[in-house]
Amino acid sequence: MTSSENFLTESAVEDAALEWLKTLGWQVVRGCDIVPHTEGGQRRGYDEVVLESRLCDALDQLNSSYLSKP
Repeated sequence: MTSSENFLTESAVEDAALEWLKTLGWQVVRGCDIVPHTEGGQRRGYDEVVLESRLCDALDQLNSSYLSKP
């Protein structure tokens, strides 16, 4: 085994994190599937870190669930 085989790569860490999030029930979408200016693109630009529309949708859902509880 060479010394380079002993290191984790960024993609290996990302893949492991995404698999872990899937087991927790998160919907995982790869960055290449949401690139800006494409069909299905969810980002306005590459500098957009937070997907604002998804965040707002999630907050609306959480707040409506919270407000509808007796």
